[in-house]
Amino acid sequence: MAGLVKVWTSEEDWEACTLADADTETAPGSVLVDAGEAMAEVTTPVYERVGVTHQSRVVIGAHLPEGSNVVVRYRVGATESACGSAEWSDWFGAFVFVDLDTREATAVFDLLLDSLNRSISEADQKFVQYNGRIYRA
Repeated sequence: MAGLVKVWTSEEDWEACTLADADTETAPGSVLVDAGEAMAEVTTPVYERVGVTHQSRVVIGAHLPEGSNVVVRYRVGATESACGSAEWSDWFGAFVFVDLDTREATAVFDLLLDSLNRSISEADQKFVQYNGRIYRA
């Protein structure tokens, strides 16, 4: 896939992230909210976007039990250090259900448009980091 930055689908992928109140063992390759908690938070490492000229979109697939939600934000920078200290975007979280019976949902975020609206130049988008929150029903 041209412009692909990262796909998180294994327990090892999630282990590289900073997790708070998150369970990655019950369903390997997924992130669940720890028992007894209302929210889990995931922050990815900073990734270099090799071969990507601009941020285009992020696609998130989720299993959302009724009343639950996932929101995501991002930040970019010209260097790893600049990205790690940059201001976060607003939260994105408009999911469309693909299958109501299984509660499978997908969200697509247009980060190119968001970056342009935030006046972030392409030169300042070489590195990217994501932060997400999962809210339990």
